[in-house]
Amino acid sequence: MNLRTRLLIVGAGLAMLTLAGCAASSLLAYTGGGLPPGEPDLGGIVVASVDSQVGTAQGPPAGTEPVVGAQVKLMRGRRLMGQTQTGEGGYFRFSAPDTGSYTLVVTPPANRPELEGTERMVAHTRGVRTFVTVELMRRQGR
Repeated sequence: MNLRTRLLIVGAGLAMLTLAGCAASSLLAYTGGGLPPGEPDLGGIVVASVDSQVGTAQGPPAGTEPVVGAQVKLMRGRRLMGQTQTGEGGYFRFSAPDTGSYTLVVTPPANRPELEGTERMVAHTRGVRTFVTVELMRRQGR
């Protein structure tokens, strides 16, 4: 499969990655800026457990911290539909993917070796916002 990739720097730390040839329409992945997904995106936040129990209504859940720079892949079966990195705030999003079941494959950044990667199944309906919280667990013995 030959995918054409285009990266646009939009400003304020926001970048868009366009993957052509993924589906009937292009799939956009946004990173940076601490922006949560909006309508009709599939996205969310990647977090890791911490000792404190402080959280905010719009931030990560209590007892967690955002993971900046985690790689997030959107898979449909064995097919890569898009990928991005979490921005400030740990947020990621894929713009308006088709209705269906997907797997989010999340890999922690290289500067966080104490965290394990994970996979998360998610169902998405096109035109509806899907928000997912993905928690990366700490490796045993660290």
